[in-house]
Amino acid sequence: MAELRVKSTGTIKLFENDNTSSVTIASPASLAADRTVTLPDADVTLASGTMNDATNLSGNIPVSNLNSGTAAGATTFWRGDATWVAPAAGALVYLAGLSFTSARAYANIDDCFSATYDQYMIVINDLMPATDGAFLVLQLSTAGGTAITSSDYNYAYKGWDSAGSSGPDGAGNSQSSIRFCEFIDDTTVQGGLSGVLYVHNPFATTYHTRVAGMTSIIQSSSGDLQFQTNSGQLESASAITGFRIYPSAGDNENGHIKVYGLVNS
Repeated sequence: MAELRVKSTGTIKLFENDNTSSVTIASPASLAADRTVTLPDADVTLASGTMNDATNLSGNIPVSNLNSGTAAGATTFWRGDATWVAPAAGALVYLAGLSFTSARAYANIDDCFSATYDQYMIVINDLMPATDGAFLVLQLSTAGGTAITSSDYNYAYKGWDSAGSSGPDGAGNSQSSIRFCEFIDDTTVQGGLSGVLYVHNPFATTYHTRVAGMTSIIQSSSGDLQFQTNSGQLESASAITGFRIYPSAGDNENGHIKVYGLVNS
């Protein structure tokens, strides 16, 4: 097999007369910098070797390159068997999250709700007010994170503790937010609030948005677990796209929140 060496920039025409043989392009043991090899058409394939990932493999793979984009869409994902599929009924799809360890006025996640799902699950872990004796409330928001602060919220909550006592409980009509937590007396001892909230049909403009869930804290005075069920609604036909949680006094000190879409059956 003949060998041809090019010492300067130029063009090598492969398969000029015989297009049945393969050609190996060899490089010296070391190069001062990356070199470019341009292939003439799709019928010429790189069989081995490496490319500079930083310059040649950057950016996103077009959806059309994954099974030609067949069935790709906002409600599908790329599965390990090289197929675009929708999540199974009842599956949770992670949408957004927030984790912070320094004081902030609002624990907010904007534009996480859409018409894609009817049900959403908000998972809260160690959400702690910076001020002792505060409770936590929730407001819903429209596109871009604009909070709805009108007196159109109704809520009710009921509590129990691990010692077998009932209460505390509370309710409110025509409120400016949904209260879903009793007072956290001592944030250092109690470690904040954890729980799950479910949001029903937030994006539909023909229904009120309902919120229900379960939360828990540790009572600093007794060390007992305090468990609460929560229910609330916003009497508004606005398309709800997000939410914010904040204490009745002071800032949020730290917390972790995740939002999931629930696939309907």
